[in-house]
Amino acid sequence: MIRAVLFDLDGTLLDTSAIQSYRTARKWKQCVVRATNTKLFDGISVLLEELVRHKIKIGIVTTSVSYYADNLCRHHSVPLDTLIAYHDARPKPAPDSFLLALEKLGVSVADALGVSDDLPDSVALHAAGVKSFGAGWNPALNPEAKWDGLLKTPADLLSLL
Repeated sequence: MIRAVLFDLDGTLLDTSAIQSYRTARKWKQCVVRATNTKLFDGISVLLEELVRHKIKIGIVTTSVSYYADNLCRHHSVPLDTLIAYHDARPKPAPDSFLLALEKLGVSVADALGVSDDLPDSVALHAAGVKSFGAGWNPALNPEAKWDGLLKTPADLLSLL
Protein backbone atom coordinates (compact mmCIF):
# COMPACT_ATOMS: atom_id res chain seq x y z
CA MET A 1 0.00 0.00 0.00
CA ILE A 2 1.39 3.38 -0.98
CA ARG A 3 1.63 5.72 2.02
CA ALA A 4 3.97 8.39 0.58
CA VAL A 5 5.03 9.94 -2.70
CA LEU A 6 8.43 11.60 -2.97
CA PHE A 7 8.63 14.32 -5.59
CA ASP A 8 11.49 16.24 -7.09
CA LEU A 9 10.56 19.94 -7.21
CA ASP A 10 11.98 21.63 -10.31
CA GLY A 11 10.88 19.99 -13.54
CA THR A 12 8.50 17.63 -11.75
CA LEU A 13 6.02 19.67 -9.73
CA LEU A 14 7.08 23.09 -10.96
CA ASP A 15 8.00 24.39 -14.38
CA THR A 16 10.94 26.58 -13.43
CA SER A 17 12.43 26.79 -16.91
CA ALA A 18 11.92 30.59 -16.95
CA ILE A 19 14.39 30.96 -14.06
CA GLN A 20 16.77 28.18 -15.09
CA SER A 21 19.72 30.51 -15.61
CA TYR A 22 19.38 31.80 -12.03
CA ARG A 23 19.02 28.26 -10.68
CA THR A 24 22.12 27.11 -12.59
CA ALA A 25 24.06 30.06 -11.17
CA ARG A 26 22.64 29.20 -7.71
CA LYS A 27 21.30 32.74 -7.31
CA TRP A 28 18.53 31.58 -4.99
CA LYS A 29 17.32 35.02 -3.87
CA GLN A 30 16.91 36.03 -7.51
CA CYS A 31 14.95 32.82 -8.09
CA VAL A 32 12.61 33.55 -5.20
CA VAL A 33 12.03 37.12 -6.43
CA ARG A 34 11.01 35.59 -9.78
CA ALA A 35 8.66 32.97 -8.31
CA THR A 36 5.81 34.48 -10.35
CA ASN A 37 7.69 33.35 -13.48
CA THR A 38 7.29 29.73 -12.38
CA LYS A 39 4.17 27.60 -12.46
CA LEU A 40 2.81 24.27 -11.41
CA PHE A 41 2.64 21.83 -14.29
CA ASP A 42 -0.92 21.22 -15.48
CA GLY A 43 -2.69 18.71 -13.28
CA ILE A 44 -0.27 18.94 -10.35
CA SER A 45 -2.60 20.87 -8.02
CA VAL A 46 -5.38 18.30 -8.54
CA LEU A 47 -2.91 15.45 -7.96
CA LEU A 48 -1.64 17.00 -4.72
CA GLU A 49 -5.21 17.62 -3.50
CA GLU A 50 -6.05 13.95 -4.14
CA LEU A 51 -2.96 12.75 -2.30
CA VAL A 52 -3.90 14.89 0.71
CA ARG A 53 -7.52 13.67 0.52
CA HIS A 54 -6.32 10.04 0.54
CA LYS A 55 -3.93 10.79 3.44
CA ILE A 56 -0.87 9.93 1.35
CA LYS A 57 2.17 11.78 2.64
CA ILE A 58 4.01 14.15 0.33
CA GLY A 59 7.77 14.53 0.45
CA ILE A 60 9.74 17.02 -1.62
CA VAL A 61 13.35 16.02 -2.31
CA THR A 62 15.43 18.61 -4.12
CA THR A 63 19.05 19.54 -4.74
CA SER A 64 18.04 23.19 -4.41
CA VAL A 65 18.54 25.01 -1.11
CA SER A 66 15.71 24.97 1.42
CA TYR A 67 15.22 28.77 1.33
CA TYR A 68 14.35 28.58 -2.36
CA ALA A 69 12.35 25.33 -2.20
CA ASP A 70 10.30 26.41 0.81
CA ASN A 71 9.50 29.79 -0.76
CA LEU A 72 8.40 28.28 -4.06
CA CYS A 73 6.28 25.62 -2.35
CA ARG A 74 4.54 28.31 -0.30
CA HIS A 75 4.13 30.56 -3.36
CA HIS A 76 2.38 27.75 -5.24
CA SER A 77 0.53 26.39 -2.16
CA VAL A 78 2.20 22.99 -2.48
CA PRO A 79 1.17 20.86 0.50
CA LEU A 80 4.03 18.82 1.93
CA ASP A 81 4.82 16.68 4.91
CA THR A 82 8.59 17.00 4.60
CA LEU A 83 11.13 18.90 2.55
CA ILE A 84 14.64 17.57 2.07
CA ALA A 85 16.90 20.10 0.39
CA TYR A 86 20.54 20.39 -0.64
CA HIS A 87 22.08 20.85 2.80
CA ASP A 88 20.01 18.15 4.53
CA ALA A 89 21.75 15.08 3.07
CA ARG A 90 24.29 14.01 0.48
CA PRO A 91 22.82 15.23 -2.81
CA LYS A 92 21.42 13.05 -5.56
CA PRO A 93 22.47 10.70 -7.13
CA ALA A 94 23.26 9.44 -3.60
CA PRO A 95 20.11 7.84 -2.12
CA ASP A 96 20.52 9.66 1.22
CA SER A 97 18.01 12.46 0.60
CA PHE A 98 15.22 10.05 -0.38
CA LEU A 99 15.97 7.76 2.57
CA LEU A 100 15.96 10.74 4.94
CA ALA A 101 12.58 11.85 3.57
CA LEU A 102 11.14 8.39 4.21
CA GLU A 103 12.59 8.35 7.71
CA LYS A 104 11.04 11.74 8.50
CA LEU A 105 7.70 10.56 7.07
CA GLY A 106 7.83 7.30 9.00
CA VAL A 107 7.24 5.31 5.80
CA SER A 108 9.08 2.24 4.54
CA VAL A 109 10.67 2.01 1.11
CA ALA A 110 8.06 -0.57 0.09
CA ASP A 111 5.24 1.88 0.85
CA ALA A 112 6.58 4.77 -1.24
CA LEU A 113 6.89 5.93 -4.84
CA GLY A 114 9.22 8.54 -6.32
CA VAL A 115 8.47 10.90 -9.20
CA SER A 116 11.06 12.98 -11.00
CA ASP A 117 12.38 14.16 -14.34
CA ASP A 118 16.14 13.70 -14.24
CA LEU A 119 18.89 11.07 -14.25
CA PRO A 120 20.38 11.75 -10.77
CA ASP A 121 16.91 11.25 -9.29
CA SER A 122 16.33 7.92 -11.03
CA VAL A 123 19.76 6.71 -9.89
CA ALA A 124 19.10 7.86 -6.30
CA LEU A 125 15.60 6.35 -6.18
CA HIS A 126 16.85 3.00 -7.48
CA ALA A 127 19.75 3.04 -4.99
CA ALA A 128 17.25 3.75 -2.20
CA GLY A 129 15.01 0.90 -3.37
CA VAL A 130 12.07 3.23 -4.11
CA LYS A 131 9.94 2.57 -7.22
CA SER A 132 10.59 5.46 -9.59
CA PHE A 133 8.38 7.11 -12.17
CA GLY A 134 9.31 9.65 -14.81
CA ALA A 135 7.35 12.90 -15.01
CA GLY A 136 6.36 12.57 -18.65
CA TRP A 137 4.46 15.86 -18.56
CA ASN A 138 7.81 17.67 -18.58
CA PRO A 139 9.01 17.98 -22.20
CA ALA A 140 12.59 18.09 -20.84
CA LEU A 141 12.31 14.66 -19.16
CA ASN A 142 15.79 13.14 -19.27
CA PRO A 143 15.72 10.34 -21.88
CA GLU A 144 18.74 8.61 -20.30
CA ALA A 145 17.03 8.05 -16.96
CA LYS A 146 15.75 4.56 -16.23
CA TRP A 147 12.34 4.55 -14.58
CA ASP A 148 10.14 1.77 -13.27
CA GLY A 149 7.35 3.50 -15.18
CA LEU A 150 6.53 6.65 -17.10
CA LEU A 151 3.61 8.88 -16.18
CA LYS A 152 2.17 10.81 -19.11
CA THR A 153 0.08 13.06 -16.87
CA PRO A 154 0.02 13.74 -13.13
CA ALA A 155 -3.38 11.98 -12.96
CA ASP A 156 -1.67 8.74 -14.08
CA LEU A 157 -0.05 8.57 -10.64
CA LEU A 158 -3.45 8.18 -8.98
CA SER A 159 -4.02 4.87 -10.79
CA LEU A 160 -0.91 3.48 -9.04
CA LEU A 161 -2.28 4.16 -5.59
